[in-house]
Amino acid sequence: MHPHPRGGSDSCATYASGLSAPRRSRSGSCSPWWLDGVGAPPWPRPGVEGRADLHVHAPLRGEVHVGNPVTADDVRFSLRRLKYLKDNPSFFMDPVKDVEAMNPTTVKITLSAPDASFLAALAAIPCGIADAKTLIAKGATDAEDAKEKDKDKATEYLNNTSEGSGPYKLVSFTKNVEGVMERNPNYWGPKPYFAKVIIKHVPNGITQREMVERGDADVAHDLDADLVAKITPGGKIKLVEGLSMNQVYLTIQNNPDVAKELSDKKVRQAISYAIDYDGIIKGLVRGAGDRPPAILPIGVLGVDKTMNRQRDVAKAKQLLTEAGYPNGFTVKLSYWTASLLGVAPEPLAAKLQADLAQVGIKATLAPGERSVVISEYRAGKVQHHPRTI
Repeated sequence: MHPHPRGGSDSCATYASGLSAPRRSRSGSCSPWWLDGVGAPPWPRPGVEGRADLHVHAPLRGEVHVGNPVTADDVRFSLRRLKYLKDNPSFFMDPVKDVEAMNPTTVKITLSAPDASFLAALAAIPCGIADAKTLIAKGATDAEDAKEKDKDKATEYLNNTSEGSGPYKLVSFTKNVEGVMERNPNYWGPKPYFAKVIIKHVPNGITQREMVERGDADVAHDLDADLVAKITPGGKIKLVEGLSMNQVYLTIQNNPDVAKELSDKKVRQAISYAIDYDGIIKGLVRGAGDRPPAILPIGVLGVDKTMNRQRDVAKAKQLLTEAGYPNGFTVKLSYWTASLLGVAPEPLAAKLQADLAQVGIKATLAPGERSVVISEYRAGKVQHHPRTI
């Protein structure tokens, strides 16, 4: 799979076929797998120690699927390509001024300014390292103008194969049908348990549930609360519930050319006070959810649930009045029709519409196919949009 444009639900397949797991210390800090030979934390922390560079010498781990060893040139090419493709996740490379391969096992990453979060950012899926020689042969480039005139020609190739060093390699992929991955014999880590993994595209939750019940599938996810309530655990069926890193959140446009009212900070604050968060959790997902105070998930260092914003309709109306909209305004609420990590999209959109109406904001619902809504969102054309991370 192609790691560099990834940032959506296909990341799990990219993770398995193209990448290896980020290394996590006992303190919870992350680093990219290809720095696994540097030694135990603490790692060099660009920014915390007043530095704007990360200079790492390490025995880089593993081989890519074609059998070539991972080298500093692969790291340099992959990170520069991610930066200059200027695609959805290229922001991970925004702090980077330059990446240099000092020798086969030494990479020097220079940042534009100190950034204490950068090492953790390198552990993100889009920062996966691919085989530079193969990518270049397929038309890839890490040139600064890679985005211009579609100069990079390797995207289609990488959309259907894998050139990383993860535990599995992609052997076949049919869009909206299935992806098939097999164990990577060159994997540097522990031997993967399964010889083959098949991920099927089954958008209907009822069908997913029935496939597991029949034994046609081993795992199903993205089931909403109503479907889960109809499953009787026992025998070969097991329900697994617990906190995850996944979140459903509401995006709000701040570009005045797209949504003038939403560009006002007080309006966005009013919306945050208008939402009945507890009603969503208790009613729509039957308590199978929790609410962090911000977009960082519960369990991450610094997240404090006592900071949760409570619903306050009067406060929301006051902020709208201060912003110059005492009678509210109309906004377009776009949402995709596929499940939002187990949250049924239509009831959620209707609930948000009702909550906003209580403070005077009239939300017009605009359902659409997931691929269409995401494309509009990434292009900055969506005003209001519940989505997942």
